[in-house]
Amino acid sequence: MKNEVYSADDFVKILNSKFNNDESVQLKVTGNSMVPLFVHKRDTVILTPVTDEIKKGDIIFYRRKNGKCVLHRVKKVTKEGLYFVGDSQTKIEGPLDRSCALAICKAADRKGRYINEKNLIWKFFRYIWINIIPLRLPIIRFISKIKN
Repeated sequence: MKNEVYSADDFVKILNSKFNNDESVQLKVTGNSMVPLFVHKRDTVILTPVTDEIKKGDIIFYRRKNGKCVLHRVKKVTKEGLYFVGDSQTKIEGPLDRSCALAICKAADRKGRYINEKNLIWKFFRYIWINIIPLRLPIIRFISKIKN
C-alpha cells in the first residue's frame, strides 16, 4: 500500500480486510487539519480497530455522511454522538453516530520518529490542545512567524 491512492470505498475495504487479519494499517497524512501534530505528506499514522470505548482526545479515522474519510480528534462524546475537530481547526463537527468511526490512531511516525499515546507531545495534544480551541489559531500564527 506504499504511496498508493485509493478511493474512500476501496480504503475502507482494505481497512476491514487488514483488521480481520489482526493487522494495523499505515496511512500517510494528507491535508492540514491535524497540524501541528501531524503534517501533510510528512507523517504516517498507524490505524487499528476501535475496540475500546471512544473518549475525548482520541484520534479517530471516520467516515462522514457524504462518504469522505477524515482523521480528527474527538472533542466530546455524548448520548447524541461523537463530536470531532482537527488539531488546526476551531469548528467542531457533530454529532456523528458512533458507527462512523472506522479506526483509531494510537501511534504514528512523526518527523521520522515513532510516537504513541505515552509520548509527551501526544499527551499535550490529547489533554491540553483539545481544551484551548479559541487559542489555537493565534498560537499557530505566532509559531509560524517565529519559524519564518
